[in-house]
Amino acid sequence: MLENLFQIVPQQVQGLTITEASIEQVVLNWNETPGVQGYLLYKSKNHGKSFTPIKEVKVGEELTFQDKEIALNETYHYQVKAYVNLTNETLFGAASEWVQQDTPLETAVIKSVSGSSYNSIKIQWNVVAGAVGYLYFYDLVVCIIYAVIAIAFIP
Repeated sequence: MLENLFQIVPQQVQGLTITEASIEQVVLNWNETPGVQGYLLYKSKNHGKSFTPIKEVKVGEELTFQDKEIALNETYHYQVKAYVNLTNETLFGAASEWVQQDTPLETAVIKSVSGSSYNSIKIQWNVVAGAVGYLYFYDLVVCIIYAVIAIAFIP
């Protein structure tokens, strides 16, 4: 048989990109690789040190994936491999270049603003998990607080 004479290894998948990222999902897509029967998408939560398979996509299906298993203030790495099924085994091509997505912090919500004197105010907002500090923005002309932004530590 021909497959006993040659190793038929798929090409490396090209064009893996993140097309959308929000607090709810990360959407990935990649280019079609000719001559393959499917793709296996991998995810890493430890800065690309090890990857776990999360989705198989067969030829004919859309080359996209919506990862909804994400948490706020995390970093994820993704890569994809193409494969072919032979009589006795499945052969995988080299992993694509990985892509990285940092998920945002939750939005800080102002709960109350009160003035205790002419030159001071008290602002209360929700605690944001993972925040190492907060910035607030104050408009001196109309005397209103219009945003509180949580700040994350980026390693």
